[in-house]
Amino acid sequence: MPWSGGSDGVTGRMRDRLDKGQLSLYIILMIRRFLHCGLRRLYENDDRRGVSLELVEKTARVLARLDVVARPEQLKLPGFGLHRLEGDLAGYWSIAVRDEWRNILRFDAGNATDVDLVEYH
Repeated sequence: MPWSGGSDGVTGRMRDRLDKGQLSLYIILMIRRFLHCGLRRLYENDDRRGVSLELVEKTARVLARLDVVARPEQLKLPGFGLHRLEGDLAGYWSIAVRDEWRNILRFDAGNATDVDLVEYH
């Protein structure tokens, strides 16, 4: 259907639906919480300044994938090196980024949460 908006950018039918409160808006975010501020800025605004240059491309690919998966098993992709963590980080999953750098995260009700970027020593 071609755009037939008026000067205010809203079609007559759309305006009727808005007036009657019949328009629903759904915003679904799959990543619920970040522990690393740079990752949050990269995810929300494509602002790459908070992530090291040699890590940013792979990290952006990981975040894009996290945005569409609901289970850790869906992250079993070549080059991701997905594995479950143990010990102090039990409940977290790890994804290889580069050398000793990893994205770590948990899943809660089908959403990634507590997403961080850490260096293993």
